[in-house]
Parts: sequence; structure tokens; C-alpha cells
Amino acid sequence: MTGHSRYRGFISHCWEANEEYKKLETMLKSFPSFDWECCSSVVHNPDATEAELEAELRKQIEASDHIIVLTGIYNTCTKWVDKQIEFAKAMKKPIIGVKPIGCSGVDEKLQNSVTDFVGMFAFSIVEIIREYVE
Repeated sequence: MTGHSRYRGFISHCWEANEEYKKLETMLKSFPSFDWECCSSVVHNPDATEAELEAELRKQIEASDHIIVLTGIYNTCTKWVDKQIEFAKAMKKPIIGVKPIGCSGVDEKLQNSVTDFVGMFAFSIVEIIREYVE
């Protein structure tokens, strides 16, 4: 392990854990010699106002040392992912874009918003987290 003891990440979401989200969380938590904690939570009050949901996102992102944007959900959830990116930028958190296997292109706005991109491969994601969080 490098000098960093525990990595704390926020995974972009639309208030539900889709298959990509679950796969990524499992990959990172089970990667050898990599202590990773998920700071994002998709659990929320369905009656919450938009302001309450934004406050919850800020709290989750503030607790993290990086955020991971799953490019596969960006097009279906642009509003919330844009908010997550906005909050991360304001907090000066590295924003890592993860492209699913077979992804050919990325939205231009998203491309200009992330710190770096990697494919959906555990080793690549772990290495880029280590690079930007150290």
C-alpha cells in the first residue's frame, strides 16, 4: 500500500444504485491492498425537497477525497451528476470519469469537467485514485 491509509470516494448516482454503481463499489472494496470506503449513499427520503437532496449530496462529497463519475449514467441523469461535479469542483476534489467497457464517446461537457478518465477496470481505477489523492 502507498502512504495513504484509506481512500474515501463518492460514486456518482441518481439516487439509486444501478448495476454499474454496485459493480464499481464491489470492485474497489475488494481490490487487494487498497482500503476504500464509499461515501455516497443512494438512500434518501423520497419526500425530500431538491434543496434537501443537494445538501445531502454536499455532505457526502465533503466526506470524500475524490469522486467517480460513471459516464454510463451521465446521459440519463445529467442534472444530478452535474450537481455532483459542481460540488466536487467547489471543494477541489479530483473527479475521475469511468467509462464502461464498449463506451465510444463521452459528452463534451462531462469531458471538460473531469480530472481524468479511465476504463471500467479495477487496476486502472485504483491507480488513478492513488495518483490524484496522494
